[in-house]
Amino acid sequence: MNVKLMVTANYAEVEPDTQRMNILGIAFQIPAKEFPVFYKQLYFALILEGNDISNHATRHKLRIKLADEDGGAISAAEGHFEMPASSPGIAPLKGMVCEFIGLTFQHPGDYRIDISVDEDELVASTILRVVRAEA
Repeated sequence: MNVKLMVTANYAEVEPDTQRMNILGIAFQIPAKEFPVFYKQLYFALILEGNDISNHATRHKLRIKLADEDGGAISAAEGHFEMPASSPGIAPLKGMVCEFIGLTFQHPGDYRIDISVDEDELVASTILRVVRAEA
């Protein structure tokens, strides 16, 4: 699997009928005046590109982990998805959104989001920076 898009946002969705992805407020940094800071909701939008070019859908397991700088998990989500069938010579794409609710960031720092598919194979990771906001 390859990652074509991976962002955190204030809101994201995949339209069921068209499979179009809508993303609002891409958040690569969260400012906070005080710590710990409670973040009500955070969306994670992802587009995966499959390696298996075939005329049938394939089932996979996805795991998303949000961790602090020491590797301690703050939140995690996992589930199954189907990579759609593809046209000859064209890799299939799958858009997904994960909603994290009620996150607490104990201190400023770089928080890592890891994506794994199937046998815990790390596909990609990104950083969400939590910073102290200036008064």
